[in-house]
Amino acid sequence: MKENSQKTRTKGPLVIFMVFAVIWLVVIFFSSLQLNQQADRERFYEGFSISWFLLAGITPILVGGAFFKFILDRKNSN
Repeated sequence: MKENSQKTRTKGPLVIFMVFAVIWLVVIFFSSLQLNQQADRERFYEGFSISWFLLAGITPILVGGAFFKFILDRKNSN
């Protein structure tokens, strides 16, 4: 019974983190689109900033995932 409650406690924050990560990636994806500011524009978007997407989108998720893995490994070793 005690093992089952520990698994539930660890999965709750992980699920919340995963939901937040998906929302974060969607927001950062749209903020990475570069708008064409010219008045006589043919296209609304000029391009995509891959460096901003990697820096602000992927890096925090990788750091958070590594943190959760560290916490889970630490709990499993006890």
